[in-house]
Amino acid sequence: MPSAEAARRRLAAAFLVLASGCPPASRPPAAPARPYPEPAYASASLSSARVRSACVDTHALASHAALDALVPEVLAEAGLVAGAKGSCDWPITFAAAPPALSGDARAAWEAAASSEERYLVVSSAAPGPVATLFAASERGALYAFRALMALAPADAADETARLVTDATVVDHPSFAWRGIVEGMYGTRVAAFGTQYSPGDRAALMRLVSRLRGNIYIYGPKDDPYARARWRVPYPGTGAGNAQAIASAAHEADRNLLRFVWSLSPGADFDWTSPASDLAAAKAKIDSVRALGVHHFAIFLDDNTSAGAAVAPQADLLNALSAYVEQTDPTDHLLVVLERYAGEPDATTDAFGIALDRHIEVMWTGRCGRSCTVTAADFAAPNRSFRRTLSLWDNWPIDDTKCCGTVPIRMTGRSADLPGAVSGYYTNPVLNQAGPNLPLHDFLAQLGPVMDYMWNAPRYAAGRDAEDQSYGRWSGLLDVWLRDAQPCSKHCASQGWACDSPASINYCDERTRCVTTLSCPGGCTPAQPATCR
Repeated sequence: MPSAEAARRRLAAAFLVLASGCPPASRPPAAPARPYPEPAYASASLSSARVRSACVDTHALASHAALDALVPEVLAEAGLVAGAKGSCDWPITFAAAPPALSGDARAAWEAAASSEERYLVVSSAAPGPVATLFAASERGALYAFRALMALAPADAADETARLVTDATVVDHPSFAWRGIVEGMYGTRVAAFGTQYSPGDRAALMRLVSRLRGNIYIYGPKDDPYARARWRVPYPGTGAGNAQAIASAAHEADRNLLRFVWSLSPGADFDWTSPASDLAAAKAKIDSVRALGVHHFAIFLDDNTSAGAAVAPQADLLNALSAYVEQTDPTDHLLVVLERYAGEPDATTDAFGIALDRHIEVMWTGRCGRSCTVTAADFAAPNRSFRRTLSLWDNWPIDDTKCCGTVPIRMTGRSADLPGAVSGYYTNPVLNQAGPNLPLHDFLAQLGPVMDYMWNAPRYAAGRDAEDQSYGRWSGLLDVWLRDAQPCSKHCASQGWACDSPASINYCDERTRCVTTLSCPGGCTPAQPATCR
């Protein structure tokens, strides 16, 4: 079996041919002719076959409703139109079983056998353009479809057409769970007690989905209805704070992301007589579930009342874990404890014994803002907690408190980390330092962060790999952002509006740009605007 290094050399060579060797010098592709993040294995060569329309058959997938709804959007992003079966330029079919593979492609596929998100793309241009895709899940199918679209660059001689690539792509993630925890402090958007507006959050979710992330954890430190006023339901069944949560949950579902909403009750929870507050916590979960949220977390970091012992905290977390699983036996509770970094001790040992085994515990590493994170950093904490922890990564950062002179750059995460953690969640503290830091400051880092999450060994291979990742992302970000956060029209005043039963419009108070989101459960246009 070829070595990993040999496979990487073959991939690089194949993509070099694809990017610069095949098309005539006078007609270079106008877009990158390979996916980002780059796949685990790819063999590709660009053809001269042109397509303008595609028809996508998803019937072989066990579930495909969300993908079907996204197909026209993904095709449009790639410069193609959806055609009818039998009358389109490019038939694209999801197969019920993977086609036979050999050599390096087969080795890569077998290495991904345990992943629910592995996917395979086989595309050919002769005798006519055709593509066969296989994926182990609907989310994997979305990754396969986007990868295929990335392999269809624009034809410089005809801007209405795309060129078909002869390619085999095999891919799978390093980490099972990959994404964002919106856990920073700040109230840049005062109306919600958050740093991100609903438009910012939607754009971030859309980009994370394109970068093959699968989770978004909502936990702003200054959302009053998740923290200081945690017992109070979100106000507004059709607009305002409740609509922000409902829209975020629906946007995540639409993009095949798991949306997790977090409750932070620790500051004034009655640990000595918890029955009433436990009931209040369950009622709050029910009220948020009614907004379309399916997954939950409990954050006890930075706000748990002094003196709270292990036993009452564990009792609360176990009770809420059971309550979440009562509705969905396949679900589990995510937790951040008051101790979330450093070396394990008697307290973490006690939590390891007391906490239900299904509970997922998040940990930041050797310190709150860890300069480097390796598998060795998690060996002792994993033993202490008696489970495989997840990484809550407060990185990249824009200060020098933790590590001295630190560039704003995704670096210092090891190739062996995927085997030591169950999930990788980056908390963009880069956007925490002040009220004027826009989402774009983090988006410049988002690509490489997700690139590492998808294929940690390749990204962590050295500074050259980091440079290549940043170089590719800098060329893609503005293009992708136009799709994720379009500003095709402006608005006069901040707030929500419904102008159709299918969409909600949100006007950002700073940019005066309109973000259009699809309606969760339907919208009722009215004056003044009521969205529900």
